[in-house]
Amino acid sequence: MVEGSSLLNCQTSNSLVGSNPTRSVAHVMPTIFNTQALFFILVVVAAGLEAFGDVILKKWALDGKNIVFAFGLLVYFASTVIWAYSLKYEFLSKAISVVTILNLIIVVLVGVLYFNEQLTLLNKLGILLGIVSVILIEL
Repeated sequence: MVEGSSLLNCQTSNSLVGSNPTRSVAHVMPTIFNTQALFFILVVVAAGLEAFGDVILKKWALDGKNIVFAFGLLVYFASTVIWAYSLKYEFLSKAISVVTILNLIIVVLVGVLYFNEQLTLLNKLGILLGIVSVILIEL
């Protein structure tokens, strides 16, 4: 037996999403939200804040004001903290996929609506596929 393998088995069996049915996330969370709903709320907020940070940093790139840059970094930090907190309720692979796709959709919409950027048909198809992928990941 490999020396570190027992440590790895111990760590994975004690995780919230592990195989221990007596210690599930549902036991720790209020009954108002199930874990999937809470996870989705957290990643939507994280993606929204990250997109807001993108817009702030784009504004900084156009204006060059350092206070805008600092505020953009602060918003990014807040989104990262919320995203990291969502990892308590879902696997990393699912969390990063959902937040990345949601962020992409939000940023593209802001680019079109606020910065008057143009989308090609291929861009629109990509956004549609992003929306479908979030739905499929969440099922």
